[in-house]
Amino acid sequence: MALRIRSATVWDLTQLIKLHFTVFQTIDPFERRLYPDGLTNNLLVKYHEEWKYAIRMEDRQIWTKMITPNNMIVAYARWKHVKEEKYLFLSPMIVAAEYQGRGCGKALLQRGREYAKEHGLQCYLLAVPDAVGFYRKNGFESFGSSGGNLARDSGGGGGARPLENTLMKMIWSD
Repeated sequence: MALRIRSATVWDLTQLIKLHFTVFQTIDPFERRLYPDGLTNNLLVKYHEEWKYAIRMEDRQIWTKMITPNNMIVAYARWKHVKEEKYLFLSPMIVAAEYQGRGCGKALLQRGREYAKEHGLQCYLLAVPDAVGFYRKNGFESFGSSGGNLARDSGGGGGARPLENTLMKMIWSD
């Protein structure tokens, strides 16, 4: 099945929000505590209103989506362009679990990388623990962390451990 990258629009918001909640409710304990009932209709409306404004800020944000032949969104990335500081900040990049490992994240990163190179910008992101290895393989390096008081289950019976996200920046090789 051939996947394609396209610019995301306001018409994609419902799919983007649903994908966002599906993925983050699985991997992020903060999201689960903040929204224990998941994505309710009221929350969908609230996010739709907030994101509707953001997705239209074409001079400050770059939204891209990865779609299937039947136009189902399976991944997306939002790059915030902070012009005064000359950088892009990836927040977030989401890939549906069943599409991970198929090149979606790599393609979305490449799209942001191309924009950054064209405009002379640096790229930054805040990676959840499970994604640090992926970003390292794709040209980012760690330079700090952002810890929280929330704990997450480490799996394998190890109990809870602190949730600490990693600040990363692009290392340019060309």
